[in-house]
Amino acid sequence: MRNGIVLFTSDRGIAPATLAKAAEERGFDTIYVPEHTHIPVRRDALHPTGGETMRAIEINPFDMLAEVFLVIGVPFLVGIAVAHRWPGVSSRAGKVVAPLAFFALGALILISVANNWALFLAWIGVVAIAVALHDALALALGYGVARGFRLPLPMVKALTFEVGVRNAGLGLLLVFAFFGGLGGMALVAAWWGIWDIIVALALARIWRARTRDRDAAPVAA
Repeated sequence: MRNGIVLFTSDRGIAPATLAKAAEERGFDTIYVPEHTHIPVRRDALHPTGGETMRAIEINPFDMLAEVFLVIGVPFLVGIAVAHRWPGVSSRAGKVVAPLAFFALGALILISVANNWALFLAWIGVVAIAVALHDALALALGYGVARGFRLPLPMVKALTFEVGVRNAGLGLLLVFAFFGGLGGMALVAAWWGIWDIIVALALARIWRARTRDRDAAPVAA
């Protein structure tokens, strides 16, 4: 009787050369290594240690929810309480808090890009296209849903921004808090923040110009 071995290669299994040597030493007659076009023996990835990283990461959902609540929920509740109790203070504070939040987001983006500059140069083309397409789909979805429900124009604008512009700052904080600032993730979140700023400013400028032109148009008697 002749015995053989069949190896289905994967990133977690033994290498074919190592198996062949071990099989010969143990008296096996044949070794078959089928070719899988969708699972190559060697594959290049953004992070060669990604497999080990994904197997090692364990996220506590309660910790993540607590982080989200701390970053979004607490400022939101504090802002509502201050605006309700001291509207004057809220109005004046908004002129200070808004620029500070903008610069804080910019600092997070700069840190993320600087720490992953080589990855940024290598993958920015792919990331930029993916983010632009996803962003366009999100903006179109928000605008389409608002128009479909025949909402007033101010609510159409608000829903478009709410759906189309994500919280990149929160994304970066989660990447640093739970994934150690993993390069590929930080790069995507950082570029998302840059692109959202560009798109939001452009869209706001277009809508402002249209509103100004509409208000300036003469009304027929």
